[in-house]
Amino acid sequence: MQCPLNSLWGCSNELPQDESLAALWDRLAIRYWVHDVARPSKKILMMRRSGNAPNPQVNVKFTLTELHDIQIEAIATPIDEMMIDCILDISGNLEKEGITASTRKHQQIIDLIRCYAYVSGDEQADEEHLEVLEHIFWNKPPERALIKKAIKQFGNPLSTQAQSILEAALQVQAQIMPPSPGMNKGKWMQDVGAYDIQLTEMEDKLNQLMGSGSARKYRKVRQVKQQVTDMRKQLQAMIGKAYS
Repeated sequence: MQCPLNSLWGCSNELPQDESLAALWDRLAIRYWVHDVARPSKKILMMRRSGNAPNPQVNVKFTLTELHDIQIEAIATPIDEMMIDCILDISGNLEKEGITASTRKHQQIIDLIRCYAYVSGDEQADEEHLEVLEHIFWNKPPERALIKKAIKQFGNPLSTQAQSILEAALQVQAQIMPPSPGMNKGKWMQDVGAYDIQLTEMEDKLNQLMGSGSARKYRKVRQVKQQVTDMRKQLQAMIGKAYS
């Protein structure tokens, strides 16, 4: 069917097993592995559905014409030969591990990295943007760890470390449960206090990373630090509410 397609999204509870689906799978440019929704997020969704919490408002809007202009600008983002060599080196290392990517996929990568640099507010694609390859190269979930390892050799090490800290912080956040009637407040306070210490230590590590590179190199670190700081503020607000 002829239509002005701007984007195509899909989701599934299983990965394609039939070889006849290989060509379709290869055309999915970005592949995000999404975990189950944790309890705190489930509560937010249920609160919105029940009317006890407002739905988020969309503040950024643009027309299809503006979207077209943005796409043209993004695809024009410069990417030099050194970056292409880095991508090919990463791809070559992955091939040794049995992870292969088609010629089509390599063509997609150029535009995806350009767009990633553009939405990051950068004028040129560089090693900072190689991290997006984590969501492009894999075919099976276990391959994702190998891809991360390969990217580390060529990407920004500060960004890689910051991402690891963020993943650890998200795991801590998933364990934080709001107070409930009949709970043991002493035990709950002990648990959230331990979580607060862990998040504080992560903030300290991020502060150390921010002092070990140029402003351009620790942009990702700064972003992650803000996320961890927000987590701590939410935790402190939860504690204050429990004892108010």
